[in-house]
Amino acid sequence: MNNYNCIADDVRLGKDVRLAKFINLYGCAIGDGTKIGAFVEIQKNATVGNNCKISSHTFVCEGVEIQDNVFIGHGDRFINDRYPRATNSDGSLQTEADWKVERTVICNGASIGSGVTILSGVTVGENAIVGAGSVVTKEVPANAVVAGNPARVMRTVHTTPAENAPVPFLDLVTPHVEMEQELVSAFRTCLRTASFVGGSPVEGFEKDFAKFCHTEHAVALNSGTDALRFALMACGIGAGDVVLTVPNTFIATTEAISQAGALPEFVDIDEGTYNMSVEALESYLSVQCTRDAAGKLISLRSGRPVTAIVPVHLYGQMAEMDGILRLAEQYGLTVVEDACQAHGAEYFSSRQNRWMRAGSMGRAAAFSFYPGKNLGALGEAGAATTNDAAIARHMKLLRDHGQAKKYYHDIEGYNGRLDTIQAAFLHAKLPHLEGWNARRRELAITYNKLFATETAILTPTEPSWSRAVYHLYVVRVADRDGMMEHLKKAGIGTGIHYPIPLHMQKAYVGMEYGIEAFPVTERAAAEIISLPMFPQLTTEQQVRVVEGALMQARAMEYERTASQVIPFGIATLPTYALVTPARNEMRLIEATIRAVAAQSVRPLRWIIVSDGSTDGTDELVSLYTALHDWIELVQMPPRAERHFGGKALAIRAGLERLKDVPYDVIACLDADITFESDYFEYLLKKLALNPELGIVGTPYKDTTSEIYDYRFVSTEHVSGACQVFRRSCYEEIGGYVVAKGGAIDTIAALTARMKGWKTRTFTDKICLHHRVIGTAQGGAIEARFTLGKRDYAIGNHPLWEILRCLYQMTKKPRVVRGLALIAGYVWAAIQKAERPVSAELRAFRRKEQMDHLANLITRRVGRQTSGDHSLQVPAKARH
Repeated sequence: MNNYNCIADDVRLGKDVRLAKFINLYGCAIGDGTKIGAFVEIQKNATVGNNCKISSHTFVCEGVEIQDNVFIGHGDRFINDRYPRATNSDGSLQTEADWKVERTVICNGASIGSGVTILSGVTVGENAIVGAGSVVTKEVPANAVVAGNPARVMRTVHTTPAENAPVPFLDLVTPHVEMEQELVSAFRTCLRTASFVGGSPVEGFEKDFAKFCHTEHAVALNSGTDALRFALMACGIGAGDVVLTVPNTFIATTEAISQAGALPEFVDIDEGTYNMSVEALESYLSVQCTRDAAGKLISLRSGRPVTAIVPVHLYGQMAEMDGILRLAEQYGLTVVEDACQAHGAEYFSSRQNRWMRAGSMGRAAAFSFYPGKNLGALGEAGAATTNDAAIARHMKLLRDHGQAKKYYHDIEGYNGRLDTIQAAFLHAKLPHLEGWNARRRELAITYNKLFATETAILTPTEPSWSRAVYHLYVVRVADRDGMMEHLKKAGIGTGIHYPIPLHMQKAYVGMEYGIEAFPVTERAAAEIISLPMFPQLTTEQQVRVVEGALMQARAMEYERTASQVIPFGIATLPTYALVTPARNEMRLIEATIRAVAAQSVRPLRWIIVSDGSTDGTDELVSLYTALHDWIELVQMPPRAERHFGGKALAIRAGLERLKDVPYDVIACLDADITFESDYFEYLLKKLALNPELGIVGTPYKDTTSEIYDYRFVSTEHVSGACQVFRRSCYEEIGGYVVAKGGAIDTIAALTARMKGWKTRTFTDKICLHHRVIGTAQGGAIEARFTLGKRDYAIGNHPLWEILRCLYQMTKKPRVVRGLALIAGYVWAAIQKAERPVSAELRAFRRKEQMDHLANLITRRVGRQTSGDHSLQVPAKARH
């Protein structure tokens, strides 16, 4: 005790505890590193853990346990007696012996805002947050954010998962924790009103779900299966009828058809959407059906009348409804939508000239509220929608033993009612559905972007007329089992929807469809895999899923290519690394990153060097470094002086980061280049075949569609857009010269040849340069002028320049460009521009040029020649 604090002798204080003035502590324990604010009282048998902060004016009563790393705000109050009273029944004042202390626990990492009251017997879970001014009357789940009086769960804190934390295929815990208060309130209302079957909760949900679906009526039912069955029956579909649907769906679709008394027959699906193919439907109706004497449409397969179509809006995307409805009208068929996976999905109808929701386009539609659906109950539930009042009335009869009034039965019906409790749960969830669907669409877009460069993984197709809600995110891969096993080992959940098409199921063997009856369905069924998709999926979890899938896809591709014989007897390919200078390349560099990520042979490391970017390039590249551990962003120190030599400085900075990487080949790649997926594999094979090659590359095509003309320059020149060096060659020539006037690629190739290396542009492939640039055959006047200055700088022979200009002038409209080249050369000579090459290299260059000129004269200038001095870009060459 001192003049300011009252601290009893029985208080246990840990190390480095910081105590403010005016506090009252007795019989309690305070952990290491904890800070206690002013005017705080902590009673006996209360404990405060390590590294906590108890803010001023807070009262911690007996029986409270505050664990480690907890924040307690200002003026918080704990209560330890459920029924506090001042006096006993005899009027005497109560003492400690008259009340029962109930334990309260604040778990590790929780934060309690200021002015909070916490009642007795409550546990606040780990990392939970209680908003200021709340009254906490019940347990707070871990990671939950609660607020209000009484405190209710507002959302969940999405903490970053541990590096190897499992990623579930579906998370049904988090959304229900977030909605716990609302769901408990709905349940409590049912308990307190004894509303268990029918009543206002069911009617209220029906009204609002119909509004959500843009329909006049919704009928709540006990499952999606009954919803489809009752919808068919109410539309007059029954015994002896044939109903057309797809084999790529859950068996509930065909069960409902069969239980309505009809016979399901199948048509194949669309390869892109996995929904009913309009072309296949039209083919079935025109080829596999006929008309009887009464004009009825008869199936040639079964001899029964075809009366209805059930398009399935699979995976959360609607089928091509305009085409289906057109055929239905043409052949006099009823359309009943199976929308069990498509709550809120939309289709742009050209016939109606507006977006329309799933469940609003057919004569009736069925929805499932199985817990895993976009709108899921806490058990079994379903609903049917329609714009026809008579169909709605009929379905209501069917669900309730055929009675419109108790004990008055108009028809035989079924027990298909939706429990009132489930209706209450669904009604509480329904306002959240739009937001959940929007989040699913965001996640799908992110998946699509992250998988964009991987050709071995086929992502979902969403046509322009569709707004899918992605109940499932389904991709296709060649080795589905291998992919699933790999992801399972990585702790990532997956699913298959569906592995065996219905026409191949044992239940339908009597249909005698046989293998290959529906080739698109069968191909898809062998390759589809569903990846994690739920609104609470975090970015970190998505990245883990994508990384795992990409790793396995590339491993599968490696195994495929490894089993093939590499041409020319190459046993192994050299390893390679990449360096790319990037200054303000936000608009173009993403295409380059995707092209590199898609390579059949991946680099050991790729250093992207940012040379003072200000347009968001660094931020964009950082997104990909988070996805690919082999990509690294290096930021150069600021430079006041800007010149063409900056590329050489940037590449040197990148190579410094590669000094410990055991690469055989280094590729210096511009930030605006794309190419085919086997581009680097192709060049690596060329290096492996010929140990004398020091630098290799390919021609480029720029955005003016010009291709470099090697008839005058020779294929010994290798474009700086992508120069690929053997490591020993690069080190021998000393890398790129920091030449302010540019031409560092030409100087590198010249130096290599002077030292005995061969350099070669291989014309079997090209790369695409995504900006207008100057070429030996074309380009802007300014580019010609700059090229002339550069040629002077590296010491080109004047006669060579004159003849090259004359050559260009023969290219009809390019006379001015040729003159610009001469002007640039003359301007540089007058200005005595920098010459970064040695006299020895200049002499070597001039000899090379004159030898080549003599060869051209021998073969006649402009005539296509053979060997290294010709360029024929084959028609098959693609970027």
